[in-house]
Amino acid sequence: MYITNIEQLKSKFEIETIVSSLTDWKEGSKAKLCCPFHQEKTPSFSISKSKNIATCFGSCGKTYTPISFVMEYKQVDFLEAVEYAAKVHHLAVEYAENVSEEQLEQLKKRQQKKEQYLLYNRLLAAAYYNHHHGAEELKENIQFDKRSLQGSTVKTFGICQTPEAWHFTQSLKLEHSILEQLGIVKQGKKGLFDAYRNRVLFPIHNQSKAIVGFAGRALDDSQPKYLNSPESEVYHKEQLLYGLAQQLSAIKKTKTMYLVEGYWDVLSLYDGGFLGAVAAGGTSLSKQQAKLINRYAERVVLLYDGDKAGIEAAIRNLPALIELGLHVDTIPLPEKQDPDSYIRKIGKEAFVDYCNTNKTDAINWYLEHELQNSDRDNFAIQRISELAIELIAKIKNELVRDCYIRDVSKLLDIKQSVLSIQLRDKMGALSFESEQKSLSSRQRADLFKYGMYEDGNQYWCSNAKGGYTCVSNFVVKPLFHLKSKDNPKRLFELLNKYNQKVVLDVEAAVLVGLDKFRLAVEAEGNYFFTGNLAQYNRIKGKIYDEMKTCYEIDVLGYHKDNFYTFGNGIYTIDKGFVPVNSYGILSYQDKRYFLPAFSDIYKDSDKSFKDEKNFAYQDSKITFKDWSTLFCKVHGSKGQIATCFYVAALFRDVIHDYVNFPLLNLFGQPGTGKSFMGKNLSYMFGIAKDGFNLNSGTLVGFYNRLVLARNSLVFCEEYFNSIDFRFIQGLKSIYDGIGREKGQKTGTKSLVSEIYSACMFVGQELPTSDNALFTRVINLAFSQTEYTQEESDLAEELKAMRKNGELINITAKLSTFRPYIEDNYEEQYNLTFSKIKKAVAAKGIHTRLIENNAAILTVFDLLKEKVSFPFSTEEVYQTCIQNILRQNDQIHSETETATFWDIIEYLVSAGLLIEGIDYKIESRMDLKGKKFDQPKPLLYLSFSKAFPLYREHHKRQYSKDGLTKSSLSHYLKTNGSFMDYLKSTRIGKKNTSAFVFDYDALNINIQDEPQASTDYVAENEIWAEQEAHTNKIAEKRKKEEAETAKKQMKLYNKIIAGKKGKKSSK
Repeated sequence: MYITNIEQLKSKFEIETIVSSLTDWKEGSKAKLCCPFHQEKTPSFSISKSKNIATCFGSCGKTYTPISFVMEYKQVDFLEAVEYAAKVHHLAVEYAENVSEEQLEQLKKRQQKKEQYLLYNRLLAAAYYNHHHGAEELKENIQFDKRSLQGSTVKTFGICQTPEAWHFTQSLKLEHSILEQLGIVKQGKKGLFDAYRNRVLFPIHNQSKAIVGFAGRALDDSQPKYLNSPESEVYHKEQLLYGLAQQLSAIKKTKTMYLVEGYWDVLSLYDGGFLGAVAAGGTSLSKQQAKLINRYAERVVLLYDGDKAGIEAAIRNLPALIELGLHVDTIPLPEKQDPDSYIRKIGKEAFVDYCNTNKTDAINWYLEHELQNSDRDNFAIQRISELAIELIAKIKNELVRDCYIRDVSKLLDIKQSVLSIQLRDKMGALSFESEQKSLSSRQRADLFKYGMYEDGNQYWCSNAKGGYTCVSNFVVKPLFHLKSKDNPKRLFELLNKYNQKVVLDVEAAVLVGLDKFRLAVEAEGNYFFTGNLAQYNRIKGKIYDEMKTCYEIDVLGYHKDNFYTFGNGIYTIDKGFVPVNSYGILSYQDKRYFLPAFSDIYKDSDKSFKDEKNFAYQDSKITFKDWSTLFCKVHGSKGQIATCFYVAALFRDVIHDYVNFPLLNLFGQPGTGKSFMGKNLSYMFGIAKDGFNLNSGTLVGFYNRLVLARNSLVFCEEYFNSIDFRFIQGLKSIYDGIGREKGQKTGTKSLVSEIYSACMFVGQELPTSDNALFTRVINLAFSQTEYTQEESDLAEELKAMRKNGELINITAKLSTFRPYIEDNYEEQYNLTFSKIKKAVAAKGIHTRLIENNAAILTVFDLLKEKVSFPFSTEEVYQTCIQNILRQNDQIHSETETATFWDIIEYLVSAGLLIEGIDYKIESRMDLKGKKFDQPKPLLYLSFSKAFPLYREHHKRQYSKDGLTKSSLSHYLKTNGSFMDYLKSTRIGKKNTSAFVFDYDALNINIQDEPQASTDYVAENEIWAEQEAHTNKIAEKRKKEEAETAKKQMKLYNKIIAGKKGKKSSK
């Protein structure tokens, strides 16, 4: 593709940024380094920030612009170098369309040649200048033949004198063929010689201040007197005004330009402090030069030489300037004087006074000049009136035309009414003729195809009278048609005749009818359409033809067109980062995409796009190795599993085609670093926002997080087993890849949203309220609360690394391994799964735990030879296996303890465990110094009494032995409801050892209402109550022992069968 905005890009490329991106040299350090293109010990490669070039003063002897440096270093062509430089500077490259391969190749060569010419011109100007003036500070005044200029003027314009040597430029290590093409050297009888030898040299700049050519005035009798550069890719004499680049700011300020003939006129006026003079390089003014004047000025003053040629030049150039709407004045100079000689003769102050006194309107001056040099008879009056009408008819402003008619009436003594009739007839005759002749090829094509054209930011439609009617005060610049099933839009720019513009984002239906279109455009300001429906349809036809289709990306992360999407662009396998332009548009592989977050279209909108802006690509020199090494130092062995989980999350959709993708659960008490790990992983996807609060957030907000980006990572906090059960189901559904069911506005079917992201959640409780959830996670347990100074320093270093969201560049680069993951995941997964399964054989491991770890370790196995992980295969496998065993033990623990409490409930209901003898329940405000916010019901259980009954009834119910005493004791003590173990406490009349549990956390019912704490009841009353209660229970127990075992089992089975119903109703 051909790059259309190459000039804008080049103006923003910086040599320091380019060199630092390709070498070890750091931007802002010493300006010299060893040359990247040859071996050397002493640095000879110099970088000039002011000149934006780099030069090797060693054996290479070459000078480089930002683009040529990339071409040389990367061995790429011109366009590829521009694309690379644009990427480094985060600039959008705009491409032309419908360009054939042959045309593209020609354009590439042309652009390369243009770049080379500009570089040579810059080097030649510097070489000539330095040879003449040397490296020392310029003198206050410098003599050039018979003229002198101030040093500041010489420096501003780069004026110098070339040496008399015949072969000066041939010693500069520049290609002779290029020098010959630029006209610097010419072929003579004895070979090449310097064409500009022994001349005053005037470098010619374009308005961007690039040196595009030279003019040289001979210091002897050599011919020609003035030598100019030949026409080339960069030098077009008719498109240049000498002195414009150096005085652009002054001209923009005054909106006035003085048009002179020669280079010395410009220099002498500038040297005398008279600013704003430019030269066309002779007496003829081209159309392009006139348009260049009109671009920067509203008023132009003709300051030509005071001779016949100067007067003729003023008369010849006047119509072109008037036609552009410029206010034209003239300052006739005394005979045989030019601006250069006259300001040197009388000085600046007198010259300014002369100009102010003698400045006159150019049209009136012209007519008076013609009248003075005529016979003043009727035929002369007629001829001059025709000249006047010819000029006045070119003026677009009616009020100005009327003023000139009045002036001409007085000058020629002709009635205004007569002149007005002549003017009307002339303008009518010119209307059709001028429109036909002045139309560009594009306008003529539009007229033929659509019956309308654009001019002056207005639409003109052909009418029945053979002329043209203006039907609007604006034109529409189509941006793109946003293709969407739900909300198709058309975006276009309105530009009115006052150069006011606004971007419209409207529904596609708005352009269908004229009335809706009028309402939409007039609501934006001074934009009105006066045409009829037929005329509107002509314009609409052109708009539709030029409006390109664009696809909005509404989900960040991985895109089906095989790139990874960020809020500000896409990251591709072949081109790296492709940024959006100012409208939020980017082109990739012949398709256009729209990302709204950074679009100027919405810069004043209420839409914030905060999430998308945080998910923005940032280039960084931090590598995956840098980050993962520090991450694992901070988080230890848990960091190994978390690193694998993060990398695997980038290919979640690929993995989910073969096996469900697990969640990452970070579990531990406050201050153990679990949330810090979660935050660190979140920053791999830009500037992380706070994790979603599972305890207080909404279900809609929860699912919205999961659909923001595909193959990213969602961070949730504040997990408790008591959270809304719908969140428990939601977390389980992430594993299964099934989102939220939602209704539609039309139709009877519901839609089920997809799950796009992997998820990690943090909490102080293990997710054991539903074992189905616990088996869907990879659980990492955090316990460390105290840290050394070294550990704290490493954590701060990791925290600093994630600033500004720079770590997202690692995510971008890792995403490019997707094709390799797609091709090899299934085969490698089978190998990884078998390896883990073999390592935990005979351990009774839940299959899902093996699948979860195999899912993420498969990605590690595939990428370990392509990416520098900070741990070995043996290390990470051993870490995962130990974690699997620990998690499996926790699952087993939760199952067995639940069975234990089921049996305890039965034993109490059957009267085999008796409150006040075998257990007690008290509400307390503290326990062993631990304070509670409110009275907490505590269960004190005699484990020595409960354990044998548990074993006996476990055997009866499940036909197998229950846990051993030590195992059951371990599981109970590691359960979240466990509070303490007391070696001695009073239950009833006896002291006994007891396990203390949080009664509410057990979710069992072994007492209707807990008793008040014995701390507040008199001791004798306690004993009396307990003795009576004990005697009563003892008598009851004696009777029950006579009951048959069959009756006990019948009752037990009945309780167990009804337990599920009781818990759900509770």
